[in-house]
Amino acid sequence: VFYRPEGSQALRNISVTVHSFVGDRTGQLHLRDYQTAYFEYYRSPRNITEMPCSFFIDYTATGVFPRTTYIRGVRSTMYGKMTGIDELNVGNGGVMYFKSTAQTSQIINGTELFISEIGSFEFGTLRTKRNGTMRLDYEPLAGQAMFLRVGDFDVKYQSILYLDNGTLICGFANI
Repeated sequence: VFYRPEGSQALRNISVTVHSFVGDRTGQLHLRDYQTAYFEYYRSPRNITEMPCSFFIDYTATGVFPRTTYIRGVRSTMYGKMTGIDELNVGNGGVMYFKSTAQTSQIINGTELFISEIGSFEFGTLRTKRNGTMRLDYEPLAGQAMFLRVGDFDVKYQSILYLDNGTLICGFANI
């Protein structure tokens, strides 16, 4: 549980750095409004992690992840911002929900850059592996069209991609 003071937005801005994440894939970490968490994120060109629990990131919250992230056997929901992921892999029972209020961005030399529009998701590589599910759920209240922009897009055997009312733009796709 992260401390969440009541009051103005400035008081509610909480940042948490998680250096090592251990779990058995049965728990869920919920980032609430205006919270930022750095999950095993290190300033290095090669940074890989396998998420040990599910995530639920609220609309104004930010999760900063390693450049290569694996979602296996957990179910995560993104209403907020996913930062730092260049390669996202979902498989082995993993489920990833992107809601139309979510967005992505990158961190370069400690500065957040390439912030996508709300409802747009940009990855260098996106793989949905065997028994993995990825859902991009459009919500009319957000009023934004959804866009998935990927350089290398891979949907493997026995994996599922749901794209409800959105556009997929990719350099290379293997479906």
